[in-house]
Parts: sequence; structure tokens; C-alpha cells
Amino acid sequence: LLFVPSPSNERARVPSPARFDSVRTDTVSPLSVAVDQILTQKGPFDFVHMSPYIFSVIASSSTSGDSMVVTYNVNSTGLLRRNEVEGSIGSSTETKDSDRDFAFGYMRQEVVTMTHVGDSWLRRNSTTFYSYKSDTCNGADEATFDLNANVTWSRSRFEEYASSEEEDMLDVFWGNSIQAAARYNRSLSNHTAVNIAKGH
Repeated sequence: LLFVPSPSNERARVPSPARFDSVRTDTVSPLSVAVDQILTQKGPFDFVHMSPYIFSVIASSSTSGDSMVVTYNVNSTGLLRRNEVEGSIGSSTETKDSDRDFAFGYMRQEVVTMTHVGDSWLRRNSTTFYSYKSDTCNGADEATFDLNANVTWSRSRFEEYASSEEEDMLDVFWGNSIQAAARYNRSLSNHTAVNIAKGH
């Protein structure tokens, strides 16, 4: 969203994206994924790590001097363990076949725009930060199927505005987050027989 400053008190208008006549991309840090295996007290885990992937999209106008730079920074790590032996999952027997998946990471997006109207200019710096964490375990024994999951997700947003008339116009911040957990356990022979179904 691009705002155009006006010397009057009129509301800002949104210009057409066609005003940019040059668009290019720039990879600051290329994508790199490493897969390894680590040993814990519960046994081996497959370890998947994606190094910070940073790239930018740069748009500019050779006539007005307007510009927009969008930068992404993505980072992710995952742990996966198969055939994990757990305790009771709703019946009297142990889990014989179970997968555990744990992942966490973040994405940061920054948008910087510079807009000119005559001798006036407006700069907007918008930064959004997303983070997530998930812990999922699913398995089955001779009688039941079990799914257990915990998910945490959050978003933070920062907005900063400056103009040729006022260097520090407005700084705004807001954020929200979600924390959820659920468990579902049912019979393998009778799919309508649910032993556990809860979440919050």
C-alpha cells in the first residue's frame, strides 16, 4: 500500500503500481538446506535446518524518483523422529508406530517506500515479523490411532512514517499470537468410537 503526500488536508490516495518502470531482485543470502541426524536420550532425530534465506525485490521509477524495496528473511528448523515408542495412547497397549515432528522458525518482511509529489516526499517503513513453533506426534497401536499437536504462532507489525514536512510523523506497533493444543484418539476398527477429543 503506497501513500502519496498532499500539501492539503485531503486523504492520501493510492497510486497505480504501473508508476514503477524498473523491477529487479537481489539475493543477499541464498537458500541453503542441511539435513543431518542427531542423537538424544530418546534416540536419533533427523535434523533439517534452513539457513537464513534473505532476498529483496526492488522497484523504482526513473521519472518520479519513487521507489519500493521489499526484503524477506526466512529461517526454519525441523526435527523429525520416526517409530518413536510412547506410553499409553488411550488403550492398554504401548504405541508401536509413532512419528514425532518438531519445527520452529520465523519470517521477517520489510517494505520501504519513498513517494514524491513535487518537492514533497513521504517515506514508509513497514516491518512484519512472523514466528511459529509446532510439536506434533501421531501414532497407532493395535487398537487405536492417536494425534497430539501443540502449535504457537505470532505476528508483530511495525509502521514508521516520515515526510519532508515532518521527519518523525507516526510510529505504530501491534501484534497478536495464537497458542493451541489438541489431542484426538479413536478406534482403528470402529472409526466413530472416539476415545479422546479435546483442545484449547
